[in-house]
Amino acid sequence: VAVGTTNSQLLLVKYDSSGALSWSRVWKNNASAGGASGSSVAELTDGSIVVGGRSTQDINSYAAVVKYNASGTFQWSREWPESAAVEVVNSASDGGFYIGGFASSFGYVVKYTSAGAQQWAYILSSMGEVSDIHETSDGGFLVQGGGNVAKYGSSWTSVWQTGLDIMTAPGRGVMTSDGGYVVADSMNANKLIIAKLNSSGVLVWDTKYTSPNPTLGYGGVSVAQLTDGTLVVATDSGSTTKLEVSRYTSTGQIYNCSICADGGVTTTSGPPTATLSSTPSTTPGNTTASITGTHATITLTPTTIVGEAAVVDVGAPLGGAAQNSVTNAPASGVPFRLRVAQHVTNSTLFSASLKLQFATRG
Repeated sequence: VAVGTTNSQLLLVKYDSSGALSWSRVWKNNASAGGASGSSVAELTDGSIVVGGRSTQDINSYAAVVKYNASGTFQWSREWPESAAVEVVNSASDGGFYIGGFASSFGYVVKYTSAGAQQWAYILSSMGEVSDIHETSDGGFLVQGGGNVAKYGSSWTSVWQTGLDIMTAPGRGVMTSDGGYVVADSMNANKLIIAKLNSSGVLVWDTKYTSPNPTLGYGGVSVAQLTDGTLVVATDSGSTTKLEVSRYTSTGQIYNCSICADGGVTTTSGPPTATLSSTPSTTPGNTTASITGTHATITLTPTTIVGEAAVVDVGAPLGGAAQNSVTNAPASGVPFRLRVAQHVTNSTLFSASLKLQFATRG
């Protein structure tokens, strides 16, 4: 399901797993000059769908929530005056849902049953506009908003709060499989930041990314974690019809190992001025590559190809040995894969020649 806006109306669309459109719905309030827009959508535990957004009546703006069943049949709507749009909707483990947004200069979170009955509401005076909310395994909550990420207990007592001052837009994050939290947000036009916090709110790493699209990041930024631990970040533009999706490793480097047969180079901070030339061998032998770049964090990943020249990933990784330790090659005739990563951090790299050498089994 996806939510947005069309012809001044809230738009909800459902696709099947192949990307074919299943159905679409539009909604606006009953005011003659009214309109609506959608900003967030969530599927509840019973398969029904809740959409959060904004409703307008004359010159007044209302926060709005609209509920549909799994087939797209309208069930009910709620609107509140004197409140900005509902920025986030997320499902609750008990079948209800949470909403978050901004009203009266503070962020807010509200809990509802699936029938739309309010259960509780809290004003978070230390947060700006609430743009994300997640349940945690200990019964608490993780909330993002106004450049802050905060952890609250089950009764909304503050546990910790981490300020990320370089984040400016209402982004959304993801709770990671190791108990941490990754947030993606925009710093300013065409500059994004992806940051990882651990379960105690301590910053583990952050990655700055400069897009070639000059206005990218003015709209929303969202991040998801795939089952292999890698991260996917999507961002839109507030002034042009552009969308950009990028993929990162679990430690914040741009993910591109699928093209490493020709040598891969990644710039994860600083101006994207690194270039790579490489002539890999296609039979057992040597792979050499040269890098030139300026003030960039660079990862070089040449791949030794054993066996068929056209195959990128041949065999299993070699041994799983620790760094700088000896490991045994597999039995004669069994292909294996060996990758070497060279990291140059925060220094000027004019040129370098790197060579990976190996001998036949003896």
